[in-house]
Amino acid sequence: MSAKQHAPQAQQDAAALRAAAAPGEAAAPSDAGPLGETAALPSAAATGESGLLDGTTRAEGTTLVDVDGTVHPLPGPLHEGALLVVDVQRSFADPAYLPWLDEAGLAALDAAVTRTAWLVDQARASGVPVVWVALEQLPDSPWRTSLWLRGLEEGTWPVPDEPCVLGTPGAEWFRVGPLPGETVVPKRRYSGFLGTTLETHLRETGVTWVVAAGLTSECCVDGTVRDAFQLGFRAVMTSDATAAYDAETHTHALSVLAQNAAVVATSASVAAAWTHAAASAADAATPSTLPTSALTPSAPPSAAPVAPSTAQPTAPPSATAPSPSTVAVAEPIPAGRP
Repeated sequence: MSAKQHAPQAQQDAAALRAAAAPGEAAAPSDAGPLGETAALPSAAATGESGLLDGTTRAEGTTLVDVDGTVHPLPGPLHEGALLVVDVQRSFADPAYLPWLDEAGLAALDAAVTRTAWLVDQARASGVPVVWVALEQLPDSPWRTSLWLRGLEEGTWPVPDEPCVLGTPGAEWFRVGPLPGETVVPKRRYSGFLGTTLETHLRETGVTWVVAAGLTSECCVDGTVRDAFQLGFRAVMTSDATAAYDAETHTHALSVLAQNAAVVATSASVAAAWTHAAASAADAATPSTLPTSALTPSAPPSAAPVAPSTAQPTAPPSATAPSPSTVAVAEPIPAGRP
């Protein structure tokens, strides 16, 4: 039975929180329609005196609005949060590596990568650490259960189109990447926690809650979010900074995670919550000197569909290769372990 089925009181509390935050109005805008869809954001002229994206004042507190419009308190203090960017790599996002994917699928991936890059910028601006999780399959260590599930012989590993094999272009970041000093966690399986140092890193840095973005929503992001939740980290799943290869699968993944493991919210809602928290912390420190405009997130960009390409991919200009000193090396995984 899911956690949401045991939460009638939590729903009442959320309604009370919404009313208390701004009597007669919602505490923050709901910029979400159906799961994974996003409505137009308010213009700067539509914001209130505070200059924050949703027009609320800093004194009203920090809230997070999920895709159903429910208002939640932030899962924890801002300094205990982190953004997990999962598998935004060429094998999963570059049209040149996905010749079989239709136009709608390519457009969904493009939009998710664009929103992820925007959310990364918002996290950095708010002081939220960005942790990069990357699939790096070892060419000399077959994933036997994956071969079995796909009906392949073990001796064929890795097949020519095997995704994200370490040392191949498919494992490179696509259109967004870590800056020097940001933590990169290699993984060998779906979840960013399985056989890696991710949990240790988060606990050692005081992280208690995470926001997830990246690819793909029903597979590696799903596995990472579920494990985060089961390990005791409060989890937020972004609905529009993630994607699957078809809309139905993406919607289903968000629905199941919302029932069992995460609050599902748009990237704009997450950025607004970070902004409120950063503004509140700054006001407490220097209430009269902080320019409001410095803590106002810009509207997420719109993404145009990307046409498939047959050209040999080149290194994305926006991606920065991680420094060896910042890479958290994954722990070895026993052969045959899923």
